[in-house]
Amino acid sequence: PNAAGLTIFTTKRLLGKRPLYVIAHGSGSQAVVGGRKIANSELFSLVQESVKNLQSHDDFFMNICTSADLNPSTGTSLGQDFANHFNLGGIAFSGNVKGNLELKTTEKGTAVKYEVEAKNYLRPGDPGYDRFNYKPIAIRPGLSAEASSLRAP
Repeated sequence: PNAAGLTIFTTKRLLGKRPLYVIAHGSGSQAVVGGRKIANSELFSLVQESVKNLQSHDDFFMNICTSADLNPSTGTSLGQDFANHFNLGGIAFSGNVKGNLELKTTEKGTAVKYEVEAKNYLRPGDPGYDRFNYKPIAIRPGLSAEASSLRAP
């Protein structure tokens, strides 16, 4: 689905894994959906409503700015909270990241192409040029009863 600035999709297995993609704007290690910061619990509910079988995913790819940075209010990052909640490892981003999403509908279904901008797409002097400083961070779930129960067979 792609609603109100939140895109959630899966792809065929890549290198033996089936990733769950979560794409939105972000600020302060919170997702920004519909122009407002949303609580992690609201994001998690939207993911659960959108994905039929979370247990079929091996990891996640969270293209949300600052999703690997600590939220000063909670002391954890959105990416770590997501990993713990769904008991999935994955990638979140420190700093500001930009990606390109292309959807192509065919008779066989929807083809998805997604790439993260590897180089600064802005020119020196453009607003935001200095903020193009992202770093992908690998995140693994912590041991929590909630996460373990969600992924139990």
